[in-house]
Amino acid sequence: MKHFLLIDDNFDHIELLMTSIESRFDNEILIAGTISEALFVLENRKDIGVIIADYNMREGTGGDVYKRYRELGYNIPFVLLTAESIEDLSEFDGFIDSNTSLHRYLQKPYKMNDLVEMLEDLMGDGANQDDSKYKKVRIQSYLTIHKTNFPLFVKINEDKIIQLSQLGDEDSDFQLKKLQDKGLLHIYLTNEDYKSFINESYSSMTDLLISEKTTVSDKIDAQFDSVDSFHDGLVLLGMPEASLSLAQKSIDTTITNLRKTKGLTPVLTKILSRKGYVQQISLLTNYISVAIAKETEYADTKLYEKLSLAAIFMDMSLQEEEPCKVLDIKEQKYKDFDFGTRGKISAHSEKSCEILESYLEISQDVRNIILEHHERPDGSGFPRGITTSSIKFPSAIFILAHEFSHHLILSSINRVPLKEVLLRLYLDYDTGNFKKPLEAFKRVFKFDK
Repeated sequence: MKHFLLIDDNFDHIELLMTSIESRFDNEILIAGTISEALFVLENRKDIGVIIADYNMREGTGGDVYKRYRELGYNIPFVLLTAESIEDLSEFDGFIDSNTSLHRYLQKPYKMNDLVEMLEDLMGDGANQDDSKYKKVRIQSYLTIHKTNFPLFVKINEDKIIQLSQLGDEDSDFQLKKLQDKGLLHIYLTNEDYKSFINESYSSMTDLLISEKTTVSDKIDAQFDSVDSFHDGLVLLGMPEASLSLAQKSIDTTITNLRKTKGLTPVLTKILSRKGYVQQISLLTNYISVAIAKETEYADTKLYEKLSLAAIFMDMSLQEEEPCKVLDIKEQKYKDFDFGTRGKISAHSEKSCEILESYLEISQDVRNIILEHHERPDGSGFPRGITTSSIKFPSAIFILAHEFSHHLILSSINRVPLKEVLLRLYLDYDTGNFKKPLEAFKRVFKFDK
């Protein structure tokens, strides 16, 4: 029996892929969570029936897998999953034309059912399709995803399936965990219940993304509802994959270097483990600021790493999430906090610098970026209220990226249209030391004024 090989470093996505594929096929599924794992499988297994590879991964791309696939002379289906148009991926020039019967791609966002139908067509006789009145679901997937308690069934042998409730009166999840401990991997749902289960497995974000009537702005809002999906959101906005890869490389290098600093590892681990808005604003500001910097005349690795370092530590002195969401101390959200919290917000840029400098020596540029990330061109920002003439170029890049990231994250909650956010940025930042970063910002996302 030929196996599926799934190549992706987003394990939430793999969970959905496996759930959908296993509902239709009995073929074994192999998982490669890194490019190196994928290459190892390709070089050492001879029982692969189809390859499904995501394009953008941390240590490389699906292009690296496709290159090795060709070098090894594979003649099996290769399905590429990518947020970009395949015409923009140089590694896949002629991909479809070279073998229309084996090479396929799906552009994100896509419907899982489209992938399953594509696999049925590609696998042909090599697929062990399950046409019974039950659908197979991995126990771990069910426990992770389900909200409704569906009637569950287990297969006793090839000819007999019984309902789980017949095994006893215990809570079904508890029973499943006990069966899982005994080595059982799958349970079964009726076809009708499986459809409902699959609907639950897609959040409202996914439902929005696959709707044919969804606008690009709605898709972007939906993407940023999930930390795991912010990469696809940036692609939908127009950011090139090359810029995303560069930003990821910059932050990876920065973190690697920071781990070498004596005494900093526990602090760094705590910062990197933060979730929600704090994590989102750090990641998005890093990605967008590096992408902007790449489009300027001052682009170099040192500048990228300064921006990444500032993105990691800019809010380190604020322990709670809500104070981190304050962009402007004139807004009502700031005024609603008690006196002590307002003081911490107003001073957090300076305090973050002090804490960071107690662990390592930072450049003046990094210090300025952290100190000034809430300053504004007209002097209305904080903590010092300086204007564009006093704000240095690296800080100007970071401030623009930080404000745009903030609005991207919160726009889906506040329902602020993307055009309104962009218009505000164009009006506020088309001045002084912000002119060049703003022009670079427009080149990154290809927005028209």
